[in-house]
Amino acid sequence: MINFIQALFSDDSKPDIGAVCTMLTTLSVLLWVSHVVWHTHSIPDLTGPATFVGVGAASHYGVNKVNDVVSAWKKPSLTKVPE
Repeated sequence: MINFIQALFSDDSKPDIGAVCTMLTTLSVLLWVSHVVWHTHSIPDLTGPATFVGVGAASHYGVNKVNDVVSAWKKPSLTKVPE
């Protein structure tokens, strides 16, 4: 079970902070919606929370991948460009 959880929150055996932040964002939105439903006895408009989770997941993943993209630009190309 521990290996599964480690693999779930890793990207090629590197820790993936984007996955952890996305999980925390999703859990916080689920708790907030559950709190609102519990106290108002009605389901709120979920457009805002869905956008928050979607944009949050994309931004966490994007920030996590910026380092890979920048380091790939700095490495010399291994293939020759045809002239």
